[in-house]
Amino acid sequence: MSVEDILNEPIELEPVDFLSVEGLQQQLCKYSLEQLVTEEQRITREIYCADSIAQISRLLDVYADERIKQGLLKPSDKLTFKKDKLEQYEHPKKKLYDSPKYVSAFELVDCPAPHDLLIPPGYELSQQHGIYAVKFKEGFPMHQLVYPAVVLPYQLVDDSNDTGTDKLVMLIKWNEQKKKWQKHPYPVALGKLTAERNIGTLDGAGVIVLGDLYRKSVAEFMTMLINHNDGLSDLPITEAVSRCGWTEEGLFFPFTTKDKGDNLVFTGHRGTTIHSIKKQAKHLPKGAQEAAFQLIQELKDNPVFAVMLAGCLASPLVPKLEGILDENIGIDLFGETTTGKTAMQVLVISLVYGLGKSVKSTWSKARLAGIWKKVGALNHLPVILDDSHGISDELSGVPHHLLNGKEGDKSIKTSNGDWDSNDSTVDRYRGTIFFNGEISIAAKAPHDSAGIHGRLFKVNHPPFPAHYSETDVEDLKARAEVNGGHFAEDWIRHIAKLDVTQIQQRLRELASHFRTEGSDKLYGRLTTKATILIYCLEQFNQLFGTSVNINAAVSLLKTSMKAGTKRVSVADGIMERIIEKVWEKIGQREPNGKGCILLNFKKPDPFDLLDGVDVCYKKGEALIITNSVLEEVLKGTEHKKSIPARQLLVTAKYLETSDLDNHRYPSVDEHKRRRIYGMLFKFDAIKHLLPDGEREETEQTQIAEMKPLVLTGLPERD
Repeated sequence: MSVEDILNEPIELEPVDFLSVEGLQQQLCKYSLEQLVTEEQRITREIYCADSIAQISRLLDVYADERIKQGLLKPSDKLTFKKDKLEQYEHPKKKLYDSPKYVSAFELVDCPAPHDLLIPPGYELSQQHGIYAVKFKEGFPMHQLVYPAVVLPYQLVDDSNDTGTDKLVMLIKWNEQKKKWQKHPYPVALGKLTAERNIGTLDGAGVIVLGDLYRKSVAEFMTMLINHNDGLSDLPITEAVSRCGWTEEGLFFPFTTKDKGDNLVFTGHRGTTIHSIKKQAKHLPKGAQEAAFQLIQELKDNPVFAVMLAGCLASPLVPKLEGILDENIGIDLFGETTTGKTAMQVLVISLVYGLGKSVKSTWSKARLAGIWKKVGALNHLPVILDDSHGISDELSGVPHHLLNGKEGDKSIKTSNGDWDSNDSTVDRYRGTIFFNGEISIAAKAPHDSAGIHGRLFKVNHPPFPAHYSETDVEDLKARAEVNGGHFAEDWIRHIAKLDVTQIQQRLRELASHFRTEGSDKLYGRLTTKATILIYCLEQFNQLFGTSVNINAAVSLLKTSMKAGTKRVSVADGIMERIIEKVWEKIGQREPNGKGCILLNFKKPDPFDLLDGVDVCYKKGEALIITNSVLEEVLKGTEHKKSIPARQLLVTAKYLETSDLDNHRYPSVDEHKRRRIYGMLFKFDAIKHLLPDGEREETEQTQIAEMKPLVLTGLPERD
């Protein structure tokens, strides 16, 4: 039985008035001898409830005198009796405050916390008055205000975008004036709650304001509370939203997450892309849905509109197609025309999601870290990267990485201040990336362009008919912006319910529209993406009753796929011609003492080297030629200039760079250094094109040069 239970136990005697000496005297004189004996413990406890030691001492004098009067105590033992009672004194509530106690949601009116918390010893919670620390001074409880409102953690937060090691927690505060619980608007790291110097950061949200007055006391309370509740490990966990896209609950931010209402935990910061998206989404959809349908009706037969709309719709589907498509979709709208490329891409994203301008970045103003942060925030939504011709050399490899979805290796600072490498296997972005500019983005990505051809639809087609003026285009874009976002939520709810197996079956059926005789591997890689785009258009037409021209989209996609892979095929042809012409000169020539065959390509006798060397082939290593040799080889072909030809050779990865440079080759004369100013083709890049005899001879030589491993101590073979 607890102290409070004993104190509340009913008795037949009249209650003792221990607030005054006179009251106690009047009560005790009514007790019989037997009652004084049997009720000694109870009378003592009630005396202990006095307000001070001095008052207890006076009441014990009265009690001792009554016991002397009844013959229960000798006068000489009065001081000893009184001393013993004072030494035994303990306030009835002290044991309660020395032990932790649970506070549950049922004790706190309308508390949203579904889990009981163990309130640490020495603290009291009152919804009316706040949090108090109870300390005993000279044996009596003294209440010190910790904070004038109840503040409690009620939920742990899992934020996949947070790289720190601290747990994140949500806080609630009881507002006595409004008689309701208020939520602190963002998660707080546990480490900030337990340190006086950090807990003051709560003030900025305006819900829990500590100032200088309460920082220390609240930090001490939170430290005790966390320790007595096993680091809050039993609190329920919710997923935080820190970027766009699908959540673990199968919702999509910022559209279908509206279902969570105030229970949505958002960790984006003011001034960031994700915060701006959240703010805009509150006002979506905009305008009239009928006006949005009218815009689609006007543009439904425009093939560029159809392809861009398909890419826009496919973006949130891409992350759900793991195993079918493990990279992103890229659509590059380019050409010399200056009207409408960006406008078309902004238009379709505004029409579907209501976010056209917010997803656009410009290469000329871009920085590497900024690009990845932007696309990371827009995850699963389409992204526009504007003005391809403005991309810097420093960023030339970024488009390829973006289409892979992975940033690549880089150094990152860990939560404890150390530097380490990032996890380059994690997708930073999944979805559809739109490029646009006067030239294709592939032409600006020389080192990655061979791979980019299999990931990118290069659409070199006017976005609007020739009779559209700039005013007409701007009018269309404006109409999409003011009537945007009517399709996003229904489209996302629709694809969330789609069965991936059925999607895959339909993609196989759609692939027949893109089969072409003699198509290469790059074309095949694009086919999967093309079928996804057409599938999305089919689903959109069925869901919303529209009639976007799918045949026009198929035709434009096939044209762009052929154009994209043709460059690689043309590069193969150029390289084959170089090998053919050089080997016509080499014939059966044996290499010199350094393993090289040297030529003066344009001389009747190519082995007359008095005027210099313009070709060097070193078996198993490389072929070096001058630019004049390349020009000679290209005579009679459609390639009038060597620079575009070199760029094509880079496209197919025969060359690492289209720039000319000095390349050394070994000289028979040890005292002379030999160089050819031109281009170098590595053996591994060209060996599949070499004459069969040359390739086989080189491979056999390489095998022969591999010396067998001899282990000592073993008997020799016979």
